[in-house]
Amino acid sequence: MTYEANPNGVPATLSEEEAHAATRTTFRLFEVWELSKDESREVLGGLTTRDYEALREGNYAPTTGDLARRLGLLLGIHRCLRLMFRTAARRKRWIRAPNQALGGETALALMSQPEISGMAKLSAYLHAEVYG
Repeated sequence: MTYEANPNGVPATLSEEEAHAATRTTFRLFEVWELSKDESREVLGGLTTRDYEALREGNYAPTTGDLARRLGLLLGIHRCLRLMFRTAARRKRWIRAPNQALGGETALALMSQPEISGMAKLSAYLHAEVYG
């Protein structure tokens, strides 16, 4: 993915093609993780059912803002989990298991927080675990 970075180095924009690809990949990831529709909506920032369905059907591709950042973070989280755990079943269990390193919370709970900071915290933790 090609990003325009803001002064903090956080990806700010995706091309429309990248946004569609990230969206499709994220929905496949939700299927592998066996997230319910409500869990998926929360991970995506508490989308309304209407916005969630438009996104899922490919009628909308976020290129900027919170949702675009969430998609990028989710793909990074997925990459780290693939490096940490060999099987999809193990990755799926990990996101639902309480974790002392996450203050006793589950990864899913952090990703589901209304503010993106929970997902960013999880991403930073996983990147530190994988890359040192």
